[in-house]
Amino acid sequence: MVKRNGKSGGRTGLYGSQVGDNMVRTAVAEVIGTFMLVFTGTAVATAALLGRPTAGAFYDSLAVALAFGIILAAIVAAIGHVSGAHVNPAMTLGLAATGKLSWAYVPVYVGAQLLGGTLGAAGTWLAYGGEARSEASLAATFPAGAWGTCRRCWWSC
Repeated sequence: MVKRNGKSGGRTGLYGSQVGDNMVRTAVAEVIGTFMLVFTGTAVATAALLGRPTAGAFYDSLAVALAFGIILAAIVAAIGHVSGAHVNPAMTLGLAATGKLSWAYVPVYVGAQLLGGTLGAAGTWLAYGGEARSEASLAATFPAGAWGTCRRCWWSC
């Protein structure tokens, strides 16, 4: 719920964040949070697809789901009080559409999230190299594997 906090015209957002008091701090928190989410999640998924054992046996589907869940909990704990830890443009747009976030803040949040996501994907690419794209289909904009071209186009619509 958005409420006035009585200080410098800011508003209290998710997890007690002071929305609008310092948008640079909010943007930096969103960039870092989104980077952490995308980098951790895609790195674990890429390691699973490549069959890389980094801490014992190679990863499976449960490890990928747990990686996303655990890093999201850590992000909320780390930056929730700063920016609300949206780390997803869909979350930001949903909060704005329901009146819980001012539309004036949406461009800053979404821009920061897009930058953080791009940096996270680039970090995974750097960590795993070309093998991540060719073998694990990192950065693919369509389903990979045994799917035919027509089936891929139909699925993405």
